[in-house]
Amino acid sequence: MEIIWTDLAFYSYDRNVEYLLGEWSREVTLKFIFKVEEAEKLLIKNPNLGRFDEELNLHKLLIVKQIYLFYELEGNHIIFIDFWNNFQKPYWL
Repeated sequence: MEIIWTDLAFYSYDRNVEYLLGEWSREVTLKFIFKVEEAEKLLIKNPNLGRFDEELNLHKLLIVKQIYLFYELEGNHIIFIDFWNNFQKPYWL
């Protein structure tokens, strides 16, 4: 399996890092970065690790308490779609 990041995934990842640095701490930010790296490794081994959301037609995986990773499976690829901060309104609205 290969992981592909969409432009939106890169953008939302960076925005979440900026948010965590500004509102929380360096430690919390580093934990998020580490958890994303761990999620990549785990998803390569088990792409169905995240829960499939039928409404969104995407898999979602909780990275840290506030942030979900939305991704889809396409052939031999895991496509990272978005990192969604739960403090924002629900993703589907």
